[in-house]
Amino acid sequence: MVEVTVKRAAEQQTTSWSGGTTTQLFIHPATADYLKRDFQFRLSSAVVKAEQAEFTRLPGVSRKLIVLNGAIRIRHQGHHEKTLKRFDVDVFEGDWTTTSVGQCTDFNVMTTGTCLSSLNSLEIPEPGVVELSVAAGADSLFVYLVSGELQAVDLPDGPVLFPGDLLQLKTTGGGLLRLMTLKFAEAVIVTIFCS
Repeated sequence: MVEVTVKRAAEQQTTSWSGGTTTQLFIHPATADYLKRDFQFRLSSAVVKAEQAEFTRLPGVSRKLIVLNGAIRIRHQGHHEKTLKRFDVDVFEGDWTTTSVGQCTDFNVMTTGTCLSSLNSLEIPEPGVVELSVAAGADSLFVYLVSGELQAVDLPDGPVLFPGDLLQLKTTGGGLLRLMTLKFAEAVIVTIFCS
């Protein structure tokens, strides 16, 4: 069984935080409230506008962050620090004291409990087709379009993605997702596993 949903950029809600703005792209379960921290996993994108920002402390939350535009120097007190440029990834825990210097747009994956995630970027030239393998046992595969246009060619109605759109594919037993570029495309790919 395959279940596909697309959340368009215009449907997403943006709020402010101390360093800029954040857009919640997806939260599970759907009844979860980010402020109550009762989610299993959450996907979001943030715009870091402050030259120096302090990240919200999130005990019990594991985080992965990828930079979409710009660059930041991220520092986790007592752990590590690194410079993140476009499509660089950092992995850290939400209860760490985390600060950043620089301005960027990023994409965040937050998981709690037994949920795990993988996060990477993908470039698809024009014309081009890429096949994404959906691992057996995965809860969901997400495709977040950063630039260009993509069409999920094997899915019902072959949805077309535009920048800022998020596609969720839920399937039992794994499978393949074929994406075709309509214009040179860059995307973020997230796989979620929740036991």
